[in-house]
Amino acid sequence: MDLAGLRIIGRTLGDIRRIEPVVVNNFKILPPCKNDKQKELGRDKIGYISTHYNACLSDGHVKLTENRKFAGLIFEIQIRTMPQHVWADFEHDKIYKSKNELPENYQRELYLAAA
Repeated sequence: MDLAGLRIIGRTLGDIRRIEPVVVNNFKILPPCKNDKQKELGRDKIGYISTHYNACLSDGHVKLTENRKFAGLIFEIQIRTMPQHVWADFEHDKIYKSKNELPENYQRELYLAAA
């Protein structure tokens, strides 16, 4: 759905809690409003953690001449901590997009390292 993306990386979970309201108050957030990947995992699972929003520019931003060409452009905003980003970057190439499936015991070791 998204054609463009924005990733915001904070140092700590406290940073993330301060960043999220800034995003929500400055962009038009589209349904589903918030996709918290950690909640999808549940409390007993380990893996990819990030918060995603589908968004577009707010009406106030689109009124500006320089932004009119972006009216209706849907983009994804990802918000995560630095450690979450390092894991996501590593997992994306080695597990998620890999052409070869990693043996289960290696996958387990990677997820334990993420924990």
